[in-house]
Amino acid sequence: MTLTRRERLHTATREEIKMIARQHMAMEGAAALSLRAIARDMGMSAPALYRYYESRDDLITALILDAYNAIADAINAALNKYPVPDYANRLYAGMLTYRAWALAYPADYVLIFGNPIPGYKAPGEATTYAARRTNTIFLQELQGAWQHKQLTIPAEYTDILPQFQQQIIGDEQRYGAEIPHPLLEILLATWSKIHGMISLELYSHLQPIIGDPGAFYRFEVLALLHRMGFTPDL
Repeated sequence: MTLTRRERLHTATREEIKMIARQHMAMEGAAALSLRAIARDMGMSAPALYRYYESRDDLITALILDAYNAIADAINAALNKYPVPDYANRLYAGMLTYRAWALAYPADYVLIFGNPIPGYKAPGEATTYAARRTNTIFLQELQGAWQHKQLTIPAEYTDILPQFQQQIIGDEQRYGAEIPHPLLEILLATWSKIHGMISLELYSHLQPIIGDPGAFYRFEVLALLHRMGFTPDL
């Protein structure tokens, strides 16, 4: 459907508002976002800005959706450089891209994975699907590798501890499919580790200890993949 000139201008202005908001987040953090300050930088009145976003929370939700979808799209693009069933290289490329995107867009990464924004509550109906996209992508890769007998489940994940069973069953229901429980536990453990390394790097906690966070990240990702029976090309 062809947009009218008015609709194109409206869309362009919304995108400009988000661009300025990201600049503010990078300098001051998401908690300090102010529609009035953004309007001032754009040469608009604050009431005029409300024609594009009804509230600060509305703008934050739009930024969160963009961030979740952008990281998922980047990972998908990285995976698709390798054919199915080359799951070793697909997973390795996806995990490297996860970090690369975070370093390229730190304000967006912190927005979705950093501290909660005081007073903001994400509308679940709007953000749930986008928030799950990245983990769903990795879960599909793990399922594919398991079905092609490329994935070796580490011994410690063959029996899920009772205190984790309810969480795993809930995850299975959320993903809407019957999934081997060890795969869900592997997904959670893997995501937690790579997210932890990236977060430590973004907040400059790794550099004084490791020296080369990129080399450390690649080493640990390869170790994770090797434990599951994958040998990606280096």
